[in-house]
Amino acid sequence: MTFITEAALSVQLMWAGAALCLAWFVLSCTVWLFDGRTLFGESVWAKPIRFSASLALHYATFAIVISWLSTGWQTGLTLTIVAWIAVGSLVFQVGFIGIQGARGEPSHFNTKTPLMRKLELTMAIMAALVTAPMALVGVTILVDPLADIASAVRWSTGLGLIFGTVMTFISAYHLGKRQNPFFGDKPVTERRILGLDWSLDRGDLRPAHFFATHMMQAMPIAGLIAAAWFSPQVALIAALVATLIWAWLAVESYRLALLGRPINQLLQRRGLPSISSATS
Repeated sequence: MTFITEAALSVQLMWAGAALCLAWFVLSCTVWLFDGRTLFGESVWAKPIRFSASLALHYATFAIVISWLSTGWQTGLTLTIVAWIAVGSLVFQVGFIGIQGARGEPSHFNTKTPLMRKLELTMAIMAALVTAPMALVGVTILVDPLADIASAVRWSTGLGLIFGTVMTFISAYHLGKRQNPFFGDKPVTERRILGLDWSLDRGDLRPAHFFATHMMQAMPIAGLIAAAWFSPQVALIAALVATLIWAWLAVESYRLALLGRPINQLLQRRGLPSISSATS
C-alpha cells in the first residue's frame, strides 16, 4: 500500500472514499444475507449494495486518474479542495442510503414528510458534489501537458469523464424532477432485469443514468487496453471509437426512455413500437 501512503493528499482522499464504499458494500451484503425484508419487490439492502459498488468504482477511478496528472495538479489546492468536498459528500450519501435501507424506507423519491423532502434535496446536492468533480478532472487531464499517459488514454479518459458527467446530470435531473424513473403505463406483470431492476416493458431512465455514470470508468479502461494492444495512432482511433459507442449507448438509452420504450429495444431500428404498445 506504499503507493497510496506516498500519494498526494487528493489521491489519498479518493482512495479513502473507495475504501469506505467497499466497506459499506461488504456490510450491506452481510446484512442482506440475514435480513429478509423487501421494498418494492426487492431486498431493502439492494439499493445500498448497488450504490456502494458503483461509488467504490467511482472513487477508485477518481484516485487513479488524478494519479496520472502531473505533481503540480495532484498537490494543487484546487484538486485537494475538490477531493475533500467529494469525500465529505460521499459520507452523507453512504449514511443516508444505508440508514434508509436499515429502516426499510426508500432513499429516493421519498417525499412523504417535510423532513424526507429536505433530506432528499440534500442528497441530490451531495450527489452533484460527488459527480461534478469528474468533469473538472476530465478537463484537467486533457490540458495537462505533463500527464505521462498515452494519447489514447488521455482522450478517452478526458472525453469520457466530461460527457459522462453531463449525461449523468441530464438523466439525474429528469429522475429528480419526475420522482419516478418510468415513462409509460405500468403493465399488469412487469419484467425486470435481475440485479439492476430495470424495466423490460416500459421506458426507464435508470439504464441511461447507468451508462452515463459508468462511462467515467469504462473509457479510461478502453484507453488503457487500446494503448496496450495497438500502435499509438491506431490506439487513439480505437479509443475514440469506443468513446463514441459508449456515448451513443448513454444518449440512445435516454431517448428510448423518453419515448416509453424499454432498454431491450436498444438495438432495434427506430420507429418500432414498444413491447407494451405492440401487445396491447
